[in-house]
Amino acid sequence: MENVFTSLKVRILTINTANCTKGKWDHRNQQSPFCRLYQTLSGDGTARHNGKTYRLVPGKLFLIPSHTIFDVYTHSQLQQFYVHFKAEFLNGLDIFHFFGCNYEISLTDKPLLKSLSGHLRQIYLSSSPAHIIEIEGIMRIIAAGFLRSEQFQAGNDRLDGIMRFQQVLAYMDRNLEKPLTLEELADIEHLQPTYFSNLFSRHMGSPPMQYLNRKRIEKACEMLVTTNIPLCDIAGEIGYNDVYYFGRMFKKYIGISPGVYRKRQNRLIS
Repeated sequence: MENVFTSLKVRILTINTANCTKGKWDHRNQQSPFCRLYQTLSGDGTARHNGKTYRLVPGKLFLIPSHTIFDVYTHSQLQQFYVHFKAEFLNGLDIFHFFGCNYEISLTDKPLLKSLSGHLRQIYLSSSPAHIIEIEGIMRIIAAGFLRSEQFQAGNDRLDGIMRFQQVLAYMDRNLEKPLTLEELADIEHLQPTYFSNLFSRHMGSPPMQYLNRKRIEKACEMLVTTNIPLCDIAGEIGYNDVYYFGRMFKKYIGISPGVYRKRQNRLIS
């Protein structure tokens, strides 16, 4: 287990404050390729995801995990500090999806997190190497605060399967742009393709080629949000030589076209 967590990488994409107003900060049925951390500094807002509604009020930290469908809005005004980040281990597995997590933390009950989040707001604009390292360290501690310890055993059981196919998962991650086949992946494990596919499905929850397509679409989501690369080039970088086929696959997994996804994400800055 210790070796697993040493592989955890916390990558910060955006960190800032925002003044949000009624009407302008009203985003429904959204989905982001990264995690969103909110700390309301003043005012009042609302977040909905995973079947629950949360009031974005001062004194709490709020988490929306990556690839989660959510609504966020305010009926008045709010000022918030926010961080867009990824927390992944073992070749791109999201730690919150894997182990389960809480979605809000009361800072009254967590004096350490209250102190660290306050320090984070003080240093986030700094470009000094010491502060950059501090920021990553603080985000690792905050991420740990959201994890559900009661689900660690279930996560441990799943880890057996992850470790069983670590070589295959790493190979997929390194070669998303290549036309990988089931036979090629099965050869890595020295298994017959059908047996490999059934074994992979049992441990990973989906067949290998379906898992591969999901990873490709997740990579596309991140590129759509963080770059201005044309759709045809994004398609090629994740292994789809036909941009129309890429569009169909994207809509199958995300529910909307890549172009619409990019436009929605560009409107949802904070």
